Amino acid sequence: ETPVCNRFYECGSFQYFADFGDLKEHEIDRVFLLFVDPRTVSFTVNPEEAEQLQWISRSQLEKWYETAPEAFTKWFDPAYQLVNKAYPC
Repeated sequence: ETPVCNRFYECGSFQYFADFGDLKEHEIDRVFLLFVDPRTVSFTVNPEEAEQLQWISRSQLEKWYETAPEAFTKWFDPAYQLVNKAYPC
């Protein structure tokens, strides 16, 4: 059994709409936050869902999002806002 820091939080939900021309997304998303030690947990990325998985610090994420918001999905901002509200540190 893999040891996991069992801190699991529901941060909230949001509804969003994104128009990409031929493709449109209209979703209600629920946001959860799980705290784990990346040295003790491994993940396998489903290639149909994501190209890669990367562990970064919160400060690295904030800097990345501030300098290259176009690298993130349309739903990232409302999800990240919920995380910041639920867990501000």
